[in-house]
Amino acid sequence: SASIAQVHHARLHSGENVVVKVQKDGIESRVEADLSMLADLAALAERHVDDLRPYHPVAVVRQFTKMMRAELDFERELHNIQQFRQPFAADGTVHFPIPYPERCSRRVLTMECLGGVLVSQIKIPPGPNPEMDEFARRGASMYMEMLFRDGFYHADPHPGNLMLLPDGVVGVLDCGMVQRLDDDLREAIEDLLLAAVHRD
Repeated sequence: SASIAQVHHARLHSGENVVVKVQKDGIESRVEADLSMLADLAALAERHVDDLRPYHPVAVVRQFTKMMRAELDFERELHNIQQFRQPFAADGTVHFPIPYPERCSRRVLTMECLGGVLVSQIKIPPGPNPEMDEFARRGASMYMEMLFRDGFYHADPHPGNLMLLPDGVVGVLDCGMVQRLDDDLREAIEDLLLAAVHRD
């Protein structure tokens, strides 16, 4: 059970094992109430606390509100999964779950059940671990492809959203939070990375 949904195992009539992400009842109205309070507090902070003004709390809450509303729309997450699957279709080292659009709605998301281990549940023993080193390289490579090839990336890549699948394949879950990079920002990040490599 995550903050806005519960995930259940199921089997389709056609036999596929799937997971069904179901939005918690009443969560949208609770989130909207919290966001409204947060907006009021940010406005007060920006108006009355000089030390916070440079951090633009109102703008921060506005961006957070936009992201939360997007996460509550599972049809948007379905679209994100489909968009991630296309450029990685030929990459055998990365796997996004197959979605079942005919079994999805704004509050329900049905997708392939991945058979692996969440990174958050892996106990890594001390010492060399070539398998996990390769898995980490694959994850980093995937992220670089998202950023610099696609300009569209998973914005919540914590260990609970990544899976170690058989043969060291990187499984990616929870595509509700995404971001895009325009060409100018992508070039600026490339310049920053090159400067870091060259110790400039």
